[in-house]
Amino acid sequence: MAALLRGLVQYVCGSKPTLQGTVTEHQTESGTWYCLYTPPAPSASVLYHLHGLGEIFAFVRKEVYWTAAALEQAGRPVHIVAPYDDTKSGMWSDGKTVQMFTRVLEDVMPQVERHLVVEKRCIQGFSMGGFGAMLLGLRHPELFSRIIVWDGALHSWETLTHTRAFIAKGQFGDVAVFEKNSPWKAAEACPDKAVPILIFVGRMQATLSYGRRFYKHLQDSGMQRVTFLETDLPHCLQPFVEQHGQRAIAFLFSGVD
Repeated sequence: MAALLRGLVQYVCGSKPTLQGTVTEHQTESGTWYCLYTPPAPSASVLYHLHGLGEIFAFVRKEVYWTAAALEQAGRPVHIVAPYDDTKSGMWSDGKTVQMFTRVLEDVMPQVERHLVVEKRCIQGFSMGGFGAMLLGLRHPELFSRIIVWDGALHSWETLTHTRAFIAKGQFGDVAVFEKNSPWKAAEACPDKAVPILIFVGRMQATLSYGRRFYKHLQDSGMQRVTFLETDLPHCLQPFVEQHGQRAIAFLFSGVD
């Protein structure tokens, strides 16, 4: 089954793997839902995962399972937190329809982390979530020590208005609001040009093109530690994690051991 959106096919992949840890659903006091994976062993590491455009909550839960399975295979106990944008199209930004950037930082993170000891915090995103992971990670490198983007919808204002006019108009309204919430501007202004970034792209022409342009922009903005990998994978997180999850986990923990 696939949900078809103009300019983007979002592939719904396989079933959930069996885990040693647990995946639970929670709601903040302000009403934001999120999935939480608790590893089978104690951990002081947290990975925030941001979902893609149009995803229902059950599919976000699958993405948590796939990511957790890779972490368990690597023997890395890491908490995974996956906030949910109930508008399904907020670009993880603060706009007219929803303020997901603020919800992540001021709603979800405080509730989750009041119960944890956190020494390492990373962020990843799939598709639209890649836009958000870049935005949050580049804006706040003091909070997120690593950024991973899986086949990200790294839109410019031009590509967003051309392929997702309803988001451009409904969430941002104009280019000035977009730029305030843009990973493009966040890259230029990033206070830590050495924050490590790992970008995977697949065979879908839209995200491949977005990824290539954004990678060049990161280089032009002086970002020093960016890895960009092209694959022939479909636009679904599962095959990316199954084929490249161990590389991503090694990236998350490089220099730690």
